[in-house]
Parts: sequence; structure tokens; C-alpha cells
Amino acid sequence: MGSPTSDIGGVIRTPLQTFLTWRSWDDEPFTFNTRAANLKPCQRPVIYYYDRVDNLGNGQTLTSYKRPVSAMTRKQCENKDYASAYAVKMFNVTAAVFDPELWKKAPHRQCCEIVNGSNEMDGVVQVKIRGCNQWESVTFH
Repeated sequence: MGSPTSDIGGVIRTPLQTFLTWRSWDDEPFTFNTRAANLKPCQRPVIYYYDRVDNLGNGQTLTSYKRPVSAMTRKQCENKDYASAYAVKMFNVTAAVFDPELWKKAPHRQCCEIVNGSNEMDGVVQVKIRGCNQWESVTFH
């Protein structure tokens, strides 16, 4: 198994199936594609949950996402490529208050950049959401 980012483009676009039908507990019929949750640690995504949102003023917000403690204590993938993903405990995302007019622009309205500072060693990743620059490439690395 490769690193957590192997083939991420196709995988991340397909949501995890976190539900079943009430009557039959079957995974059908749904009108969109999902991918099954996997019990193998090296094939499970590293999941972060919404923690809080703060108004920073000047039309900016800070939204935080944390890994639950329970996820950090259960069996993890032993592949060394996963170490950096597991080291991240929290994401802080800063962004301008969303302008509804952006929905009319397609296909890419916003871009993000990693702006880590001194908190990188603490397992906190700082992300800034901003408008895309002209000719900016929008790809997964």
C-alpha cells in the first residue's frame, strides 16, 4: 500500500458510505456513488471533525478541525509513509466570509495554501482559503 496520498484524486471525490437503508440495512438504492469504509488501517482515511469557528474580524473566519482522541488510540497503519499524516492533530483554516456570488463561477472558485508557522511541530496545520490566481493550477499532489 502506498502513502496516504496515493491515488487521492479519484478516491477523495467519492464519499465514504456512512449509512445504510433503514429497512434492509442494504447499501442500495442510492442515487450517488459511495465507497465502503475499510477496516484495514492502511486503507482508512485519517478523519478530522469540525471543532469550532471564530470570527477574526475584517471579514475573516477561523475554522478548526480536530482528530478525535479515540482515532489516535485505535490501531494505526504501520507503514512509515503514514507517520506524517498521523502527526497532524488539528487543522486551522482561515478564509474570507464566503461570497454567494462565487457559486456562479466555475469550475474553480477558491484555492488553498498551507501556511505553517511555529505550530507545525505541535501537529497543527494552518490552511488559508483564498481566491485562485489567474492560471493557477488546481491539482492534487
